[in-house]
Amino acid sequence: MARSSNTARPYRPKRMGTSVAVALGPVLNKPAAKHGFRDARLLAEWSVIVGEQLASRTRPDRLDRRGSAGTLRLIVAPGWQTEVQHSEPLILQKINQFFGHQMVHRLVLRQGPVMQRAMKPRPAPAADLSPDREQALLNACADVEDQELAVILERLGRSVLK
Repeated sequence: MARSSNTARPYRPKRMGTSVAVALGPVLNKPAAKHGFRDARLLAEWSVIVGEQLASRTRPDRLDRRGSAGTLRLIVAPGWQTEVQHSEPLILQKINQFFGHQMVHRLVLRQGPVMQRAMKPRPAPAADLSPDREQALLNACADVEDQELAVILERLGRSVLK
């Protein structure tokens, strides 16, 4: 028996995988607790909370919780302390908004080295495809109107065919 169109439930895509905080939580919880972080999500998702630009110049060091809200100690890259100091209200707002409650009410800044995320070099491409497979892949991607999507699909096709 087919469902009528007015009782059909809207399509909801399934979530694939887990978030970074959930995956790293068990690994980070014990070391994070030594530095006052009850919830390792602040460490695991720092770049999501404050944005890539600030995350590349700052690193959470310690969270001191006395009372209802805490003091977050940040390590700031040399030369960026004044900039981060001026951004303190925005940083506090982003942190508290992310967690949904007044978690941090003050920042204490200390200049120091901030580990830069090293970009992993891409592996060298494997051997090229045979001419007939290459042509079949190009023909399959030729009908895609969106150029960016066509390039992505071609790259994916090469990976699968290799």
